Amino acid sequence: MKTNAEKLAEKVARAMQEQQIPAILVTADREKKRTGVVMDVRKESQDMNISFLLDAVLNGEPTGALLNVVLSTATILCANLPELEHKFYSLIDKCKKAQKPVTTNKAEA
Repeated sequence: MKTNAEKLAEKVARAMQEQQIPAILVTADREKKRTGVVMDVRKESQDMNISFLLDAVLNGEPTGALLNVVLSTATILCANLPELEHKFYSLIDKCKKAQKPVTTNKAEA
């Protein structure tokens, strides 16, 4: 018996293939306690999807919508899977320790 997350992933994969549309789906399967990702597997689409996500997150997509989706997805995954939540907090702690002080002076930056 397939879980709702598995059914959704299959539905998105079919739509991507039938309609030739790029998409990325990240799911947290509560029943099987695992995550799933659906994304276009064609080489040209993989590079485009990864570049698009990185650019939007790192350079700040103007509306912030994509960043919100990426961060919300990460939060949902962490909230639903305790193993990921622990890993998430350890990564945050590591980043905080390595963070340099922020300067508002453009000349110093």
